[in-house]
Amino acid sequence: MFYSAALGAVAATGKTDRSLFVAELLREMRAPNISAEQALANTKNGVVAATNREQVPWLSSSLTTEFSFAGAATRPPDDKPLTKPDVQKQEPQKPICEVPQAAPAPTADDLARDPVIADLSRKIASNANDVASRYKRGQVYAIKRAYALAMQDFDAVIRRAPKDAEALNNRCWTRAATGNLQGALADCNLALQIDPGLSDALDSRGLVNLRLGRTTEAIKDYTDAIQRNPHSSSSLFGRGIAARKSGGDGATDIAQAKAMNPDIAKEFAGYGVTECVP
Repeated sequence: MFYSAALGAVAATGKTDRSLFVAELLREMRAPNISAEQALANTKNGVVAATNREQVPWLSSSLTTEFSFAGAATRPPDDKPLTKPDVQKQEPQKPICEVPQAAPAPTADDLARDPVIADLSRKIASNANDVASRYKRGQVYAIKRAYALAMQDFDAVIRRAPKDAEALNNRCWTRAATGNLQGALADCNLALQIDPGLSDALDSRGLVNLRLGRTTEAIKDYTDAIQRNPHSSSSLFGRGIAARKSGGDGATDIAQAKAMNPDIAKEFAGYGVTECVP
C-alpha cells in the first residue's frame, strides 16, 4: 500500500491540477529500467524533498516479485552501463573467389630457344609441303599460348587438307582461346561432321559453348567427351564450371580435374573462364 501522506497528515498541492504526490509517482512510473519498488521509493523521496519534509508519503510494500511499470527492469553487471542489445543480424560474408593468374605469353626469344620448335622449323624450311611438321608446330605454338603463330600453321594445314578434323579441332580451340567464338564454333562443328566421335573436338566445342554462355550445350559436349575419354581433366573441369554457372554444383568434377591436373584452373583462366560465379 502507498499513501500520499502519513495517516492524519495533509497532502501538498502540486503546480499542476494533480497533487504533488501523483505528479511524482507518474514521473517515476515512466522512468525506464527501474523496478516498481524503486519507483515507489523514489516517489516518496521526491515528495519529501519538494515539501521540505512537510509531507512524507507512507509506503507499506508486500511485493514478492520484481517488475517495472515502464517495462522489464534489467540489471547491468557490476558498474557497467546499460546497453541496448544489437538485434541486427550480420549478413554472412561471401567467400572470396580467387582468380588464378594465367601464365604469361612467351616472348619471341623464348620461342626461338625452344628446341622442339627449332627442329620443326628446320623441317618446314627444307620441305614446304611437310604438313605433319607444320601441324605439330602449330600445336606447340598453341600450347605455349603463341596463338597468332599457331593460327598461321593451322591455316596452312587446312588449306592443303580441308577435311582434316584434327586440324579443324586445333584451330577451333585456338580461336576459342583468342575470343573468336563464332569462328571457333564453325570449325568445331565441321570437325564433328567429319568425325562425330572426335573427343577433342567435343571438348573444344564445350569450351566455345561455355564462353558463349550456352551452359546446357557445354555440359552435353563435355559429357560426350568424357564418355569417350574419362581421363580428360579439361572436359571434367569445363563440365564442373558449366554446371556451377547453370546453378548446379559441379564440385566433384572440378575437384577430380584438379587432382588430375593441378594447373587446370590456371589453364582455363587463360581462356577467360574461372570458377567465380556472380
